[in-house]
Amino acid sequence: MVNDQVWDAGLQPERTALAWQRTALASIVTALGTIRLALHHSSIAAVVIASLALALGAATIIGLRVRYRRSIRRLASGRPIGLLGPALLTSASIAALGCAAIVLLLR
Repeated sequence: MVNDQVWDAGLQPERTALAWQRTALASIVTALGTIRLALHHSSIAAVVIASLALALGAATIIGLRVRYRRSIRRLASGRPIGLLGPALLTSASIAALGCAAIVLLLR
């Protein structure tokens, strides 16, 4: 059972989780726009790459919920917390979107 107590005055875990969530949602919206544009220009490679970015963004959001709960448990036990997983997934999503944009530009 997770203790719902506020761990610090700045609510650091909440702010961090919300920031990653906003970034992942922006990545998802951009991927959807890229897919629409790629379908309009009949670029299958760009659709595939943007779909990968969409999946990575969705995985980031799903993983954030688990990481947030884990962070609260770690704070309760006095252990440090880290957010490397969301950073890697979001970075991979943004890199995939960049590749999709390059494919669309070169087409």
